[in-house]
Amino acid sequence: MNTFGNRLRLLRLERKLTGSELGSMFNLSKSAISSYEVQGRFPDEKLLKGWSSFFEVSSDYLLGISDIRNPIEIAQDIMAEQDTENFTNKIVNELLKQGMITDIENIPLEITDMIIAALKTDLKRIKKEAK
Repeated sequence: MNTFGNRLRLLRLERKLTGSELGSMFNLSKSAISSYEVQGRFPDEKLLKGWSSFFEVSSDYLLGISDIRNPIEIAQDIMAEQDTENFTNKIVNELLKQGMITDIENIPLEITDMIIAALKTDLKRIKKEAK
């Protein structure tokens, strides 16, 4: 199963783009896009960052490392809330929606670690922007 290729294809189709259209946006041929989607080819770092930015997803999502499309966006939305209860409920609801958890009582440690890492990353960015 080529998770990267499947996700690239899904994102391309969500934007209603053909392989040729996506390729021309990134100076690639239609056959190059097909090799990424079907044949298991992986992009270099620059192209991966470009696609992540264009599709507004994390590179971890594109590569199949995470099922959360954009953890920073989720964290920003949640952090905008002042109420701790709403904050917690939004996290849990998003994890349920994404299929990352099925049992609220037993959230896997790797999921909580991922949330904490995303929040720390976003807080560092916010501090840098504030300077």
